[in-house]
Amino acid sequence: MTSERINILFGKQYVITTSEVGEVLADVKERILANEERVRLTGADYLVAEIIDAIADQHFGVLDSLGDRIEAVEDMVIERATPQVLKEIKTLKSSLIYIRSGVWPLREAMDKL
Repeated sequence: MTSERINILFGKQYVITTSEVGEVLADVKERILANEERVRLTGADYLVAEIIDAIADQHFGVLDSLGDRIEAVEDMVIERATPQVLKEIKTLKSSLIYIRSGVWPLREAMDKL
């Protein structure tokens, strides 16, 4: 599992972003190109909301995937608990905690907007 740091600086008339990889921002770029007029008419706050929405969407997809993997590992545990299975459970739990630590502050920030 990899993580990507995204920085957002915005004001009334501008939005500046930086990222290490840019995959999430590529999705936002496609959204903007598909609905360019709306972005121009609504301003910087709309664009920031689109960026945050794209970030959140990506996190929730990862959380769903981890949930599916956890269910599969649980099935293996029911059948037979080996050291490898127990290690996989620990790895998945650590990943889930790591992602949640990034998603919850984002959710709180969105609630305040």
